[in-house]
Amino acid sequence: MTRVASQFSRSDWQAYTAIVRFLIAYPIALKQHLQRRRDPSEFRSVLDMRDIKAIINTQHPHMMILSSLSMLIRPMRLRDDGTGKLLALWTKLEGGIDSLQDAASRLNLVASMPLPISYSVHIARFIFLWVVTLPFALVELMHPLLVIFAMVFVSWALYATEELAQLMEDPFGTANKPETIPLDKYSRRIVDEVKEQILVQDILDLR
Repeated sequence: MTRVASQFSRSDWQAYTAIVRFLIAYPIALKQHLQRRRDPSEFRSVLDMRDIKAIINTQHPHMMILSSLSMLIRPMRLRDDGTGKLLALWTKLEGGIDSLQDAASRLNLVASMPLPISYSVHIARFIFLWVVTLPFALVELMHPLLVIFAMVFVSWALYATEELAQLMEDPFGTANKPETIPLDKYSRRIVDEVKEQILVQDILDLR
């Protein structure tokens, strides 16, 4: 979307800068939404305080940004002079917003659908019964002292697997659980790529 929006960086600089600021803020807002937290300090280098307050106080900050982007590009469709250039540009940008919304919906679905409780209870009970009854089978196959070490290893492996399954219920992490998907890393990468495209466009505009 940054590349498409750059087509009117010279004709409407104010709208262009507003769009790229919201595009930079979008991965940050989506990351915070998936992690179920709010941190206004991450937006201070991109947005003004009025926009930050509006984003932080809403339940879905990433959707607030997408709505703002739609409002920013709406006048382009009305200003079309009949050649269809602005209309085509608006269509591309609106399509990009739809793609961002679709991606956010898929990620939100992953974050909001934990494993069924019955499945977790069943796994916990099965592991408990396995660990309790396994020593009776091992004591006939090895020395009793070796059974102790074998049970320690088996118990650690099984319960560690169960703990990993519980962590995967919240792959994006929460205030009490570490993340299994490094959203901070991916968010920074997307922001850096958007900023790089903006820098390239600034260099081209100077020519």
